[in-house]
Amino acid sequence: MGDNNSVKTRLQLKRLFSLRAFQDFVNVEPHKILKPSQTRWLSLSAVVSRILEQWDALRLFFIDFTTKANREKTDVINRAVSILEKLCDPFYRMYFYFLDWALVLFTRFNLEFQRENVVVTKLHDKICELYKEILLRYLSYGYVMGRELIQVNPENDQFQLTDDQMYLGVKVYEMLNKPEIIAKPVQIASFKSNCRSFLKVT
Repeated sequence: MGDNNSVKTRLQLKRLFSLRAFQDFVNVEPHKILKPSQTRWLSLSAVVSRILEQWDALRLFFIDFTTKANREKTDVINRAVSILEKLCDPFYRMYFYFLDWALVLFTRFNLEFQRENVVVTKLHDKICELYKEILLRYLSYGYVMGRELIQVNPENDQFQLTDDQMYLGVKVYEMLNKPEIIAKPVQIASFKSNCRSFLKVT
């Protein structure tokens, strides 16, 4: 048992040093990769931001790992290959950029109610503000702002913004203008549809 733990520790340290080398190579801070908490789902925002920060270093790490992983277990290699495929896919990166932009709303809302001087009487107003911000991301401004919030139907097709009208953050906008993305209109349509669905169910 002790020998197995020792081997596992050595492997973990070896991988950590390898990742650090790639972090230095792409000139990013040697931060740890965070894990989402099952009890604090708002930690997801920090996890997404950290993965984006380390994206290029992680991609190089998994390229290196998969080319030298002949001694690893098959399931480990398969997982590594799967991760690498996603890190090399610009659409996966775009999903992370979208989440990084979208989750800020919920993080900000959560922090508002962690203050020492939080006023419970403001809760309703803050929830309404959050809901309105979400609606404005895929519904027309005139429809959302021109009536009582309770009268707004999120599923009303008449007032849905078109895919091209939806703003999904600066980073997503920049990626949507890259030739390798423009060349895949079907995947773009699927991406925007998924983003709209995410906003509707949040």
